[in-house]
Amino acid sequence: MRVRVVPATPADTVLTLKTPLADTAAAPPAAAPAEFVVDTTSDAVRADPSDGPCCTTSGECSLRAVVMAANARPSSKVTLSPGHERLTIPPDSRLIIGDHPDPTTGDLNVDAPTTIHGTGARSTIIDTNRLDRAFRLRADTHVSDVTITDGRAEQRQLPFTDTGGGGIANAGHLTLPRVAVTGNSAGYGGGVFNIPDAHLDLADREKAFATLTSLGHNIDGDSSCRLSAVGHLPSRDPLVGPLANHGGPTDTVALLPGSPALDAAERRPATDQRGVPRPQGATCDIGAYEHTP
Repeated sequence: MRVRVVPATPADTVLTLKTPLADTAAAPPAAAPAEFVVDTTSDAVRADPSDGPCCTTSGECSLRAVVMAANARPSSKVTLSPGHERLTIPPDSRLIIGDHPDPTTGDLNVDAPTTIHGTGARSTIIDTNRLDRAFRLRADTHVSDVTITDGRAEQRQLPFTDTGGGGIANAGHLTLPRVAVTGNSAGYGGGVFNIPDAHLDLADREKAFATLTSLGHNIDGDSSCRLSAVGHLPSRDPLVGPLANHGGPTDTVALLPGSPALDAAERRPATDQRGVPRPQGATCDIGAYEHTP
């Protein structure tokens, strides 16, 4: 188990007290953020919920134990090594306290701002084993360089969110750079369910239940996104191949001949998701994949 505690940066603060100091109760100091390294792919709980480290009974740091420890240390960072992190503890509705899901079973509950990063979407896999979704997020969370797969959301524990978000149910500000969310299922939001008033910055997703704002020139296969900006193409078959390794940090879908995405974009990044310069044709292509003639 490797843990490095990062103390908060000191700052000078000037307070104007309207009541005598003796009448003001001092709030307990918040635990300092830490940097946790997941060093086992086993799904095990934290041995002692009251301690600072993330140790399981075997002395290792599992992903579940690390998330439980990070909830007591806001703004912590979690590093995953290459490997297949498979959740194996099914959810147990008997362990719910009020509207709080149980952190020791089922999905991973992030209740404090946390950064989680792996080594790449092809090398760090978080597999929920069809037992539950992967993450239930109730705080701002940054997840990068992983694949989240094989999740399934059903009505098990809490109303409203339990059938949404087969991979992730989000109630904070979620950022997903270089993440593949694939092979998950739910009543709605097969990949990600964004609870109203939450926010998502999505880099790769299957489905999301969210309010989307279009900057134009997007393809919506079934018009369910209700986008109406200039250049938007509703109810159009994008004509793409299967998700596959075409280079770059995550898998992408190639544009097939005749795809309406070809030469149909504006205001796109200088490179596509793989790092291929844009444009390769008359103008840029819609989506993460720039077709190379």
